[in-house]
Amino acid sequence: MNINNLPVEVLELIFHHLPVRDRKVGAEVCHLWAQIVSGWSCMADVDLVIKVSLLSIESPAISHRRYRNLFLRVDRELNNNSRITISNVLFGYKESLERLRISWELEDRPIDLFVFLWLLSFTPGLRVLIVEDCNETWDETSEMPSSSSIPCLVNLETVELPCSLMDNINFNLCLLAPKIRILIATINGRHAWTAIQELSGQLSSLTVRTETENNLQPFWWNVDGRKLNQLTLSKLCYDLMDIVDVNPSDASQFFSCCSSLTALRLELHVPLSVIRIVVQSCPLLTKLLVYDLDDGMAFLVAVQPLQQLTHLTVMETSFESKPSTNFLLPKVVSLTLHSVEFRDPSLFFQHLNNATPNLRSLKLSRYAHLDDSQPDASVLRALLSSNLHKLRKLTLANNNSFPSHLFSHINLLSNLVDLRLDFFGLNPWVRFACVPTIQRMVLSVGKLSQVQLRALLRVFSALIRLDLIVANPSSEETILDYIHEIVRNCPNTEINVWERKNKASFLDEWFGNY
Repeated sequence: MNINNLPVEVLELIFHHLPVRDRKVGAEVCHLWAQIVSGWSCMADVDLVIKVSLLSIESPAISHRRYRNLFLRVDRELNNNSRITISNVLFGYKESLERLRISWELEDRPIDLFVFLWLLSFTPGLRVLIVEDCNETWDETSEMPSSSSIPCLVNLETVELPCSLMDNINFNLCLLAPKIRILIATINGRHAWTAIQELSGQLSSLTVRTETENNLQPFWWNVDGRKLNQLTLSKLCYDLMDIVDVNPSDASQFFSCCSSLTALRLELHVPLSVIRIVVQSCPLLTKLLVYDLDDGMAFLVAVQPLQQLTHLTVMETSFESKPSTNFLLPKVVSLTLHSVEFRDPSLFFQHLNNATPNLRSLKLSRYAHLDDSQPDASVLRALLSSNLHKLRKLTLANNNSFPSHLFSHINLLSNLVDLRLDFFGLNPWVRFACVPTIQRMVLSVGKLSQVQLRALLRVFSALIRLDLIVANPSSEETILDYIHEIVRNCPNTEINVWERKNKASFLDEWFGNY
């Protein structure tokens, strides 16, 4: 049977699941495939990238592809030629364009509000708007066009804006996006709350990032949370945080209206009393992230009334005490522990095994043993011996070297198939270690020799896919040597090797989402 005999809808589904580079190759096979790749379905996740500094004098030809996403990098001041080019591109795709991402990369000057609104005038059907500003300073009273110059984008539902826009007293978000549903905003000034308060009754998802101390107080008093499904509150400067970021009286007043909340991230100092209020007021929570708790064990006991909880993230806490009572989190399938300390790791993971019988994914980052006389390896040993029999995905990261003599302990997790490691290096190997269950592995290490890589491939002999992230390789030949070594030892393994330049961003990718 010829593949072209399949219905077009089936071919669209097949191409949609291929990587973008493979779709591009497929488009050169025949006219039908080119039409499918250029169609509405396959262009949903493809970005048209425009970098101002690379624009030529003549406008690029508008292709037949139905681009839905545009990424504009303003890395040079816009002159007349670049303005004409950009306006032609926006006009050419205005019927299909749904998502616009603007990255303002001029470090010597803040975002030009006139240019920003001029760009939006060409995108009447926009649904998603993301603005990134690299400048750390701005003028809250900078000149702004009159309200009549601000376009009203009635289809705009998702907006992400920096301080330079949110804190401008002349910027009217309510006029720009009257039907907004999802808002991600960075705020320093207090007047930005006016727009959020007016729009909050219709928001289903709200993310607020702020630096100013006590800047969240207007939130608790005036924001309407009755329609919120997802809420994220975070501080950008953690040294400004204290226990009054969320006090029980404010939390009680706000969360009593949030009965429909299903995802909550509190990336700021939160006392356990506030957590109890959240548990009582938001019974539908399925995802919860908390930061900086005094007693991690007491927290796990406190959240067990959340019968729908499936994803739990705990950051910056210690598990020192024994739980006051046996606790059960039966529906938790994903648990992330970031920057945590253990008094007795064996006891903790024993309780965890009993409390989370359906745990499928565990992420453990920057862990430590409170007893300085014992190395961090005791935490890993306790985890790998914990009998988490349904665990299928394990992510581990720390700033030291991974004790590779513990590789054989991974076999104690009988259903584990996905292993991700991010460590500074690898300690000396146990010669006869073998872990035949792991099918996918992501490995990021600061130092990795050819001998260590060869030994690693012998330990994990059943790999189907290996992602190797190398920190600061000496040359491209080094990466090619890694690829050659993997192909020679594991010819049936899918390989991805690349250089990691920013460790923080790599960790954020693993532990920032839940």
